[in-house]
Amino acid sequence: MTPGALLLAAAVIAQDQDTSLVKLGPVGIQPALLLQNVGRDPNVFNSATNPQSDFTMTITPKVDVTFRARGVKTTFNQTVDYVYFEKFASERGVNQSYALRAEFDLGILQPFASASTVSTKNRINNEVDERARYHTNDYSVGTRIRVFTRTKLSVKARQTDTSFDSNEFFRGESLAAAFNGELRGLDSSVGVALTPLTSFDLVFTNEQQRFDLAPERNADSFRVMPTLTFSPLGLLNGTAAFGYRKFTPKNPTVPPFDGFVAKVSAGVTVKDRNRLTTTYTRDLTYSYDQAAVYYLTNSVGGSWALTMGRGFDIQLGASRNRMHYHQTASTGPADDTYTSYEPSFGYRIRPRLRASLIGIFAQRRSQVSADRAFDSNRIYGTVAWGG
Repeated sequence: MTPGALLLAAAVIAQDQDTSLVKLGPVGIQPALLLQNVGRDPNVFNSATNPQSDFTMTITPKVDVTFRARGVKTTFNQTVDYVYFEKFASERGVNQSYALRAEFDLGILQPFASASTVSTKNRINNEVDERARYHTNDYSVGTRIRVFTRTKLSVKARQTDTSFDSNEFFRGESLAAAFNGELRGLDSSVGVALTPLTSFDLVFTNEQQRFDLAPERNADSFRVMPTLTFSPLGLLNGTAAFGYRKFTPKNPTVPPFDGFVAKVSAGVTVKDRNRLTTTYTRDLTYSYDQAAVYYLTNSVGGSWALTMGRGFDIQLGASRNRMHYHQTASTGPADDTYTSYEPSFGYRIRPRLRASLIGIFAQRRSQVSADRAFDSNRIYGTVAWGG
């Protein structure tokens, strides 16, 4: 094993042993503080014709708490964002998220449960430009079962509740009508360890999407996703899932979908100092547009990170997300394409203190409507302590 791989393995092992800043017996506490997005946003509202500029920054305190004792591991995470805009007070806000997860090692059985809640004004995706307040609550419960030395089964039930404030609108559409509701899912899988660093899982998923204010958008889904997982101990790590989804709307006027979907997030370390990563997603996403109902996302991204020594590093990233609509309120089949390029330069001042200068050069082009297109070129700074 190369020195870089040995260092990576040591880091993963240390993480499993808990490297929290504060330790109180079985309790580990890891605080962090970020000053991020410090700079001028040249297009606050993602406008096509009249971009508005403003100074912005975000202060983010966060804490991770871990409890380990006798086959029990419990983690709690809390993050708060204080988002500031100098001129546009409507864009200011406080984002909060809390997450709790418990895992139990009972030998053959390894049950787990989790709950999380988020209240945020961040944009929900690349399609909706409005910074609209919404809330999500996620719950899950399940267990992993060790069948043989290298084989495991798992089952998980989950639910996600989403709610926008009733006064939130985008392009004349009610975001509450478009998104408020619940997603219920049941995931089951069978997995086998192919090597000490690689495993294969066959994952089956059944989902039911139900909307509070627009039941005509209700749908059921079935997925089967063969998935390869590469251990963090290897030079290649991450996951790659390619499979099939059948999307069946309850409304016969909404076209069904039946085809290929994928989700990939993987990286490789080259010559110890270079890190290459790639992401790819192909799946359905619900749209704010009541006529479109959903669009097909094809998103691909990649990055290269170089550790230069003496605490310096650089990173170059790019991504492209093509959103294909079967129809919209103003046209038939059409695409919106979001593209971004993200260079960054960082310096680790101390082991727990890092500063970086980041650029985001983004644009969206639209076949649906010219006023959905925009350009935004930002350069901002971030300082992070802890983590």
